[in-house]
Amino acid sequence: NPTSAPSIEPAPKQVNPLSICRNESVESQYRAFLIEDIDRAAYQYLKQLDMFNLSWRMKLEFGDRNPTFGPKNEHEDAVRVKAIRTLLFWSKSKTEDSPREFSLMDDDPRSFVKLVGLHSSDIQSVIQLGIAFVSLHGMTAEEGIDEAKQVAQVIETLVPGGFDNPIFTAHAFAYDVSGRAGLVIGDGMLSYLENIPKPSTVPFNVALEAKIGSMVGWHLQHIKFGVKNILPTDELNNEVEYQYNSLFADVLGTYYVAHPKGGQLRGSDVCEHYLTYARSTGTTLCDTETSSSTVLLTSEQKECAAIWAIRWAWIDNALTNENETGVASLEELRDRFDARYERIKAVDRVETCPEFTSIECVLYREGSK
Repeated sequence: NPTSAPSIEPAPKQVNPLSICRNESVESQYRAFLIEDIDRAAYQYLKQLDMFNLSWRMKLEFGDRNPTFGPKNEHEDAVRVKAIRTLLFWSKSKTEDSPREFSLMDDDPRSFVKLVGLHSSDIQSVIQLGIAFVSLHGMTAEEGIDEAKQVAQVIETLVPGGFDNPIFTAHAFAYDVSGRAGLVIGDGMLSYLENIPKPSTVPFNVALEAKIGSMVGWHLQHIKFGVKNILPTDELNNEVEYQYNSLFADVLGTYYVAHPKGGQLRGSDVCEHYLTYARSTGTTLCDTETSSSTVLLTSEQKECAAIWAIRWAWIDNALTNENETGVASLEELRDRFDARYERIKAVDRVETCPEFTSIECVLYREGSK
C-alpha cells in the first residue's frame, strides 16, 4: 500500500550519541554517517519502502544485462579482472572429488557467476521505480507511479546529493537466488573502497581485491559446503554460524590475495595495507564497552585470521612441487581453519598469528611463481 511521504521541510538535526564512539566496523560507520546526514522523517519514509536495498533487489528481480562498475564505468576493468582472476585461482584448488572450474562464462550453469553493478540511475526513473513497487510491494500500477513520484521528490529535496548519495548503492555481497549465482558490488561501495576513512587508509587496488576475495569466499562456501549466502535484508537465524562463515570467507579471500599464484600482494601491500584493511572490517570497542555479540568480530580477531591465512598461502606455495598447483583444497583449508578457529578468536599471538617480522615482509616481497 502507498505510504505517507514526509514534509519537504527538513527536520531539526538530531545528535546521534553513537557519533563519537561506535561498536562497528569502519564500513558500518561509513553507512551510519551517510544515514545521519539524511532528514529523519525522510529516512524513515524511504526505509519503509526499502529504498536503501531497492537497487540490488531490482537487479536480482529484473536482471542486469550489461553490468558496469562506477558512475562512469571507470572501475569496469578493475572489477572484472580481479573477479576473473579470483575465480580462476580457485579452479586450481585441489578437491577431494572431481575438480570444478569456476567461470564468468555462461557455458556451464553450475559454475556461472554473474557480476552485478549498482548505480544511482537504477532507481531514478519514475517508471522503473513504479514497476518495482508493483512487483516488490504489491501496489497497483497507479499506486506505484504515484509513490515513485513522491519518493523522487523526497530524495531530491531531503537527501544530500539526491539519488547520487552513496547510501543507495553501498552494497557488496555474493548471492545465489533460484540457482542463479552472482557477485554484487555497487558504486557506493566502490566509493567507500576508494576513500576508506583515516586512520584505515588503504590503496584502492588492495581494498577492492580484498572485498572481491571475501565475496568469492562466500560463493565458494555455498557451492562446496552448502552455506547459505546472506543477503543484506536477511535475518540471521544462527549468529554463531554466521560469524564462522563470515570469518572463513575472509580467510579464503586473504589466502587468494597473498598467494603468489593469486593476488600476488607482497611487501607493504601485505604487511601494512592489507592488514590495515582487515582491521577496518572488525569492530573497535569503546573504552567502557564489552561486547556480548556472537556476530561482531573485533579488529584484532580479523587481523589474526588474516595473518594466519597469509602464512598458509606462503607455505603452500613454497612446498609446491612440479606436479602440484600449490593451492590447497577448500576441504583442507576448512580443516585447518576449524583446528585454529578458537585460537583465532582468542587472538593467539604466540602460535596462531604472531605479527610479521620485517624479514618475512622482505622475503616475500617478490614471491616465487
